[in-house]
Parts: sequence; C-alpha cells; structure tokens
Amino acid sequence: MEYRKEIDGLRALAVVPVVFAHAGLPLAKGGYIGVDVFFVISGYLITTIILSEIESGKFSIVNFYERRARRILPVLFAVILVCIPFAVIFMVPNQLVSFSKSVTSATVFFSNFLFWSESGYFAEASKYKPLLHTWSLSIEEQYYLLFPAFLMVFSKFGNSKIILLIFVFTVCSFSAVFFEEYLTEKPGIFAYFMTFTRIWVLFTGSLIAFYLYKKEKIIPTTYSNVLSAIGVLLIIYAVVSFNESTPYPSLYSLFPVLGTSLIILFCQKQTIIGKILSWKYFVGIGLISYSLYMWHYPVLVFFRLSSEELLDSHKYEIILLIFLISILSYFYIEKPFRDKKRISKNGLLLRIGIVFSAVMFFSVCGVMSNGFINLYPKEDRYLFEIKYKEQGEYVNYHRNRLLYKPFSDNDKRKKMFLIGDSYVGDFINMGYESKFLNNYQVSTHVINNKCGIYLGNADIANYHGKHIESICNKRRFNKESYLFIRSADIIVLCAYWREWTAKHLLETIENLKLRKDQKLLVIGSKNFGTIRPKEYVGLSSREKQQIRYKIPKRDRETNKTLRKSIKVDDFLDIQRLVCNNDEICHIFTPSNKLISYDGGHITKEGAIYIGNILSKHHIIKDL
Repeated sequence: MEYRKEIDGLRALAVVPVVFAHAGLPLAKGGYIGVDVFFVISGYLITTIILSEIESGKFSIVNFYERRARRILPVLFAVILVCIPFAVIFMVPNQLVSFSKSVTSATVFFSNFLFWSESGYFAEASKYKPLLHTWSLSIEEQYYLLFPAFLMVFSKFGNSKIILLIFVFTVCSFSAVFFEEYLTEKPGIFAYFMTFTRIWVLFTGSLIAFYLYKKEKIIPTTYSNVLSAIGVLLIIYAVVSFNESTPYPSLYSLFPVLGTSLIILFCQKQTIIGKILSWKYFVGIGLISYSLYMWHYPVLVFFRLSSEELLDSHKYEIILLIFLISILSYFYIEKPFRDKKRISKNGLLLRIGIVFSAVMFFSVCGVMSNGFINLYPKEDRYLFEIKYKEQGEYVNYHRNRLLYKPFSDNDKRKKMFLIGDSYVGDFINMGYESKFLNNYQVSTHVINNKCGIYLGNADIANYHGKHIESICNKRRFNKESYLFIRSADIIVLCAYWREWTAKHLLETIENLKLRKDQKLLVIGSKNFGTIRPKEYVGLSSREKQQIRYKIPKRDRETNKTLRKSIKVDDFLDIQRLVCNNDEICHIFTPSNKLISYDGGHITKEGAIYIGNILSKHHIIKDL
C-alpha cells in the first residue's frame, strides 16, 4: 500500500496525549482516548494490507504472523525483561505476585482479561502495575489472530458480504457497551478491558479500509480541509475535556473514533492537516510511537514506586527520559528485528523462545513463592501479607452484609442507620472489633465515594462532574432509605469527605428532616499517609513508633469545615482523636501493626486499636 506520512503523524497525535495523561499533566486528562485512535489506525492499515495481498494472491497467514511477531514481540519482551529487576527492587511481595501474573498474561496477549478481573483502570492499585497498558496490545493481537482468517474464509463471497458482516459485528460490539451493566458485576470496567466491547473501534478502521480501497474519486480540497480539521478538533476536545470520571467506552468514544475516521478518510497531502501531520517531527514521533507507548507506563510506575514526590516534581524531565528511551528502542530493537536480512526467521524464533522461557520461569517463581516473601525476615513478613483484595473484603464485609438490613421492632436495642462510602465499613469494623456496636441494631446506605454525602437541590455537576451523574443517581436516597431514617434512633454520616460535601453539610442535615429525639453523628475524614512496607523492614519497635506522617492540609481543612458546621457533640474527628495532634500521626499501633494498608482504610489491627479508643469516648458512650 502507498505510504501515508500523515498516518504516522496521526500516531503522534494518539501517543503523546496517552503519555501526558499517565504522567498527570492537567491538560491531557482525557489522553487515554489515544488508544482508540491507535485502534482505528490499526484496523485500517491491517485490513488494507490484507486486502491487497489477498487480491494479488500473495497473502500468507504465516508471513502475516511473522510480520506481527517482528513488530510486536521484541519491544514487548525488552520491556518485560527490564521491568523484572526493577520490580524485584521496588515492589513488595503482593505487588510482585500481581506483576508476575501480568508478565504471563502480557506474553500470551491475555492481559486485558487479567486486569479486568483484578481491578478497574483508575483504581489506586492500578497506578503500580507496570504492564497495565498491555491490555490494549492484547486486544489488538486477539484481533490480528482472528481477522485475517475471517477475511480469507469470506473473501470468496465478495467484499460486499464481508462489509455487511463487519458492520453487523461493529454494531453488536458498540451496543454491548450499553448493556454490559446487565452482563457483569463490574460495569464500566468490563467495557473498558473486554475485546468484545472494544473491537468495534478496530472494525471501524476496517470499514474505512474497504471504503478507501482502490477508491479513485477525488474529494475537493476545501471539503477535505474542513472535514480533516474537524477530525483533529474532535480528538483534541476529547483529550482536554475528558477525565477519569468520564464513562468510557460509551457514546463519548465517538469523539476520538469519528475524529480519527475523518482524518484517515479526508486528510490528503495537499490539505492543511495533511501538511501539519506530515511535518517531520510528527512523523518522527509516529515512527517511535509503539516504543513510546510500551516504555512510558513502566517508567512512570517505577518512578512512582520509588518516589511519588520525585514523579510529581520532575514530570517533564521524566517524559524527556521516556522519549530518549523510546528513540533508542526504535533504532536498536524495532528496526533490527524488522529487517529479515539482519535477523532470519529461525533467528527470530530462537530469540523469542529463549526470552519467552526466561520470563515465564520468572513469572511462575514469582507466583509460587508468594512474591519471594521468604527473602524477608520472618518477623516483618506480616507487612507484606496485607493485600488489597483481602483488605477490601475486610472493609466491605459488614457493610455488604448489613446493607439495607431492616430494623426489628422486637429488638429493644437502639437503631443506628449509617450513611456513607467505604469508610462506613471501617467504622463498623471498629465498632464490632471493640464491641461498642453490639448495643445497636445497625443498617447502612452505601453511596459511591465519587458522589459524596449530599442531599439538596444545588447543581453539583461542577463538583463531581456530569459524567458520573448516572452513577450517583443509582445510589441516591429512595423511599425505602427515608423509611430507615425515620425509624432510626441514630443517624451516622461517615465518608471520605470532600471540600464541597463538607461545605454543604448543613443543607444535607436539613434535608434529612430529623426529629428532635433523633441523634446525629458526623464522622470526619481520616488519612494515615502513604504506606511503604519495604521501608519498615528490619526496624525496631522503637523506630516504628517514631515514624510519623504529616496529615495533608486538605484533610485538616475539611475536618475543620465539618467541625464548624455542627454542634461539638455531633462531630467525631477520628484523626485528631487517634493522633492527638492536628498534623502529625502514627502509622503503627502500639503493638507495631500497621493502622492502615492504603492510608485511608483500616486494617483489622487498626480497627481494634481505634475501636478501643472510640469505645471510651464520651460521644460514643452517649449515643
């Protein structure tokens, strides 16, 4: 096929926002849409190549897979090999187990399924997964595995029937995005990672390829200028205006997909956009785009693991480093392996076989050894046995078990109704570990942590974004919720408070319409800092007790706002109570156990420790 410089320029338009978004640059929060730009380009290019080779009788599925192997595997394996020693150095055992699994899944192009099963793309733990970005590579390779065979089988029926089938598949895939909440317990996450809900973007590129294949009609330059410019604007709009709260994939996906389609369809050499995208620097970035995509995320993750502060203060220097690594990767890995004269097919297979065996051996060892935990002193291994999944289950256990549990009139204990996010689970755990909640009937109403506790008529889209309005609507109060409130003796509001929810607290309380005989308790935010288990290995009891964490100003100010809004006896500041100071806090209990596993949620030992403190407090005693 004829080489189009502007396509390489378009790759630059795709990869740069991805890098900027993952580096945390403010004007590129929607940069993750660059993946869809890549998907459209891939669908277009691969389909065009296969069509021309089938028509000329030169298509070989073996040769096709060899080209893909030369293009994809060398950089992928190089990234994995470089990641392994850094993972051993910076990761704790439970992270190493997760990393080891991701090595296997990335190697066999199954990582989208792994990361879907583990967590969401924007979950806190995902920031520490060096191979998270390989989910998109897995989807592409799954597409490459099946699509050529599909074209070969159906080519005898004519292009019109193939186009019809691809169009049907595209519609079905796009439609699945809107039905996924009925198909899975992880709505949003399923659609983000799954091949079936993503492949419509690749098929869009395929349909463009069929449309442009052997197309001889010349479109007037004026129309091409306008339409290709609109395409660029749609992509830029998505990059600048989308963020992690934007439902994705969804109808919002049409912005980058339609924008990319317009550029491929109407961008020509003589158009303004064509000249811009053909600029040598854009083309240069496009040429290294695969290496740039593959190296950027691991580099950012390992800087984050070594020092969050370093990453935050040196973002631009780190981005420059990523570009330099990618340039070297292109010239010394990508280009040599694509050259069949330099590396023969047998040479390629031998190298792939050796590296594959090595990374799989590491992966198996990492999982079987529980992240090489035996390398650490026995007395400190408990630091690494705190796992996100297990601790999440501990935090959520009582909350889920008691969700909307009806109060019983036959039970003479006071009725307590808790409203809030996962911090409600913490409070319940504190209460049951120290037994002060045994004196109450307890029921809960759980909200999404992004929505915040708010009851009122104000337009709050400016605070949590219009994009997650549908999520918040599902958890709003209904008639049953108000029945619980009416029948309860005590109403507890407990959450990770945000500034805007704290400022609207009085309005929320007013709209609860509590009776005079009902007791209200508001529990403030808590933050026990960034937990770094590796730094605590080998420390004495005295040294652990000397570790302090400075509470962020944001949390202190939020609790101050809450404290000013209500009566003194209606507010419980766990942070101040436990830390005995507004700014400095311990992260270990007196028995040298971690209070929190992620800085916010409480471990079982932390729940026992804080629960015993709360049980002696006059506010809890007087409920």
